[in-house]
Amino acid sequence: SSRPSSSMRRALCAASLLALALAAAGGAEAEGWQKVQVGGFAFLGRGTGDCSGCQLVAESGASADMTSQQCQDWVSNNCPGSAAGCADANAVGYRLGHIFEGGSPHMCHAWLCPAGRPGMSFDKTWDCYVRDETLPVQPPSGGGHRWQTTTTITATIATLTETTTITSTTPTTTISSATITAITSTLTSTFPETTLTTTTLNMSQCVDTSGSDYRLDWKAEGKDFFNDWDFIPWDSNNGAAQYLDREQAKVDNVTIAHDTHAILQVGGKGVPMKRKSAKIRTMKHWKYFLAAVRFTHVPWGCGLWPAFWTNAYGKKWPEGGELDVLEYVNDILSQTSLHSGTENKCQIDGAQLNRPGCKHFPDLNNMNYDCTTNYPKQLGCASNSLPLQSPAEWNMHPVTFVIEWTEAFVKIFKIPDYGMPKDLLNDDPQPDTWDKWLISYYPLARSPGCPNPADVLGPQQLILNIGLCGDWSGKIWDMSPTCRALNGPQNGCRAVDPLLEGDLSNDCCTQFVEDKNGTFGTDEYFKSRAFFNISSVKVFQQRT
Repeated sequence: SSRPSSSMRRALCAASLLALALAAAGGAEAEGWQKVQVGGFAFLGRGTGDCSGCQLVAESGASADMTSQQCQDWVSNNCPGSAAGCADANAVGYRLGHIFEGGSPHMCHAWLCPAGRPGMSFDKTWDCYVRDETLPVQPPSGGGHRWQTTTTITATIATLTETTTITSTTPTTTISSATITAITSTLTSTFPETTLTTTTLNMSQCVDTSGSDYRLDWKAEGKDFFNDWDFIPWDSNNGAAQYLDREQAKVDNVTIAHDTHAILQVGGKGVPMKRKSAKIRTMKHWKYFLAAVRFTHVPWGCGLWPAFWTNAYGKKWPEGGELDVLEYVNDILSQTSLHSGTENKCQIDGAQLNRPGCKHFPDLNNMNYDCTTNYPKQLGCASNSLPLQSPAEWNMHPVTFVIEWTEAFVKIFKIPDYGMPKDLLNDDPQPDTWDKWLISYYPLARSPGCPNPADVLGPQQLILNIGLCGDWSGKIWDMSPTCRALNGPQNGCRAVDPLLEGDLSNDCCTQFVEDKNGTFGTDEYFKSRAFFNISSVKVFQQRT
């Protein structure tokens, strides 16, 4: 944000330009529209979700360069370019994309919602807006949605009479190349003597690299995929998962190994109020490593709590540390997190993660990057780049998650198949060249709050499981309109926190997962959603 200076004119100009940058990134309201707000959910981040429970009237095929305001103006103008227009639309959904580095574009939806009040999808990359009927709806300024920004800039910089420096530290500001060109053209034509320079640092200047030469140490793939994993029978999350042993998981088709891939999935009904699943943990553990897991499908949907994570071997949690690579519940988004205890305390230096000119990594747990974990007050740190993606999007194309853990840092990469490095395909990984795909970064050695950075994590084992309901998925069931529609108060149930109540018979999530009388169609719902399809898991270590 910009701070007021002694010069009122400079302050006004700075504020105007900063507001422009923020509008380009999304989240601003055009005249005639109001953002739908959901109170009390700070953990959901920037957005509160796309409109839900509505009819999709139109979506813009030219939305990649749209700002949030331009999206709203496009709907106000009856969605020009769409097949049938959108005169009846009373709500707008806007997705803040990431058009650089092979990411996703912005998206603009026109919705028709009952009584103009939509539900919310709880996807933090989206915002939902409804018509403000008390305000007149004006056509977009500037003659067209792509160049509205240029008109605004011209009006703003025409008032400048002195040199002004604007610095924005907004964590995620995505501006299209067309908009950058327009800004440059307008500034240089207004001030011919001005040279405009934009600087973007190479990622190697922003994050540490290991320089390591890695060799393959262990792998799980093919018919023998499950051979070197232990099957863990207990559920520490008070949920509805009945974790099976190795033989029973195979008999019940909860685990299936093929020549080319392995399946770990939710099975049929188990003991009362439970459904069969599996939690597997590598027999081997490693101190510093690079691990790569390729998924062609991940579980996604109501009642599910999937996770790919690491945990310390032979130490009481969380003193040996934990790293969550993939973890989410119901229909919310996945984020990484790191957990430490008091013996291995660590608070990441936020300045290292929010350097000017570099990709930013906000702490999505809002713990000021303190990784110390003691639920429910201390959640651990969650350093993630934005925007997050829905696991449902990952299922459209295979994706490989990679962990690199060294004495100095932890990195997590998410690499789509189209960007797969040949060195990784050839089992000769060169992670120093992959920072384009970096989604999470924990600079342990650069953080004074981590007094023993090399041992924040003890030797780690890899864990893969599909949990159900419990401490997270069950207790926030009513925050999801999608899940409430499947089984909600209309059926006489409620969201129950198992840490506060022992009786889960009236818990909406537990009832849905068990589906005692076949009322909810849970078997079919899980059959199409509740499974990991894993091509391989590979662990590399530095050559000695």
